[in-house]
Amino acid sequence: MWVLSLQTGTSPDERESKSKVLLERLKKVEAENSALVLENETQRQQYEKCLDEIANQVRGLCCPCRLEHTCLEPLATEEFISAANVRLEPLILCSLNGGCLCLGSLSSLGSSINIVFL
Repeated sequence: MWVLSLQTGTSPDERESKSKVLLERLKKVEAENSALVLENETQRQQYEKCLDEIANQVRGLCCPCRLEHTCLEPLATEEFISAANVRLEPLILCSLNGGCLCLGSLSSLGSSINIVFL
């Protein structure tokens, strides 16, 4: 740290010399400060850009999860309908065979309902 004092007991030439030294030092410190301000602004912009990129990547990772969920729901519904069709097929075939008599429990439907087709 620079410490120069302008004592009242010094000659005007010494005071002027010390003033010049102090003024030069002040200019250097102001120049360093300006450089630090510019560097700070540059780093802030880089930081904001990096945060934006991270946010975009996070959004990109979240979207496939939502799409996967959106696709799985209809798939589950399709599987349920397919399973129901497999269980109902014997009943439909029975009714198409001219109204045959189908008695008994429909274990394939998972119930104990007695159905009669005539």
